[in-house]
Amino acid sequence: MYPTRVAVTPGCRRIRSCIPQKHPPASTALCICAAIAALQYVSAQLGHSGCSVHAPPAFPTHLLQRARAPSDSVPVQPALFSRTSLTATVAERHDGVVGRCAVAGGVLPQGFSVVFARDVQPAEPLARLGCEAAASPMTREDAEEHELEDDAGEVLRAGECDGWAFAIQSWAAHVLDEGVIGSVSVGTEMVALVSTAAIPWFSYAVNGEEVCSFDPGMPWIRYGSAPDRLLLAMRSAGLISADGSAGTVRGVNGMLVLAEQEFRVGLAREVEAKALLAGVFP
Repeated sequence: MYPTRVAVTPGCRRIRSCIPQKHPPASTALCICAAIAALQYVSAQLGHSGCSVHAPPAFPTHLLQRARAPSDSVPVQPALFSRTSLTATVAERHDGVVGRCAVAGGVLPQGFSVVFARDVQPAEPLARLGCEAAASPMTREDAEEHELEDDAGEVLRAGECDGWAFAIQSWAAHVLDEGVIGSVSVGTEMVALVSTAAIPWFSYAVNGEEVCSFDPGMPWIRYGSAPDRLLLAMRSAGLISADGSAGTVRGVNGMLVLAEQEFRVGLAREVEAKALLAGVFP
């Protein structure tokens, strides 16, 4: 462990977490994943063959929730994706093909996580995420204001889009807590897209088993039971090149293009803006 510079002091988004004596200033916050980042760097320097680096079947992503490893290839604090607004930069990098998923600046500037589960009702992902039903539907603004209250818990909002139920969360990524991906994906397919101050992450799981997951800034290092399962799709999306090095559509943008092309998942701005079924994780 060693000091690294981060943009935001950990926990400053939550009143209940804002205990100054527990957190160093933002400019000297400790990176608890220094060893992991160093290992990934060394692995990358050994050469990118296009195949995954040997790794444990499941990466312990819950350990990364309060740390952030700097990466030049990952955009800082990207926002929500939308079918209706794709930046020209992403479209040009992806041969002019405009997909449904894209970074839409200004919607969630502090980060987001979203979980898609195929062919289940919107309430099901919330239940599997361990959430208690809220008293009424919430807009994004309602959910964020609720989280700022003392001991309010984390709020996730759920809906349905094109045969996929989704659960979206501002700022944080409860889906990366230990054991959650397995619970959410039992009996179905699950795609999780994360872009928070702590970590960007992609995960694909089927029937309780994480098949493939990776940091979109370093897609040549993959984890899961079949880490190369999505390799061809990753190349098609421009996330990784044929020789295994970084592709033309990098970081979170590449992750979103992959999700759109391979799984046809997306979340229209007008859908996300509505008051949605809400759940609270204590």
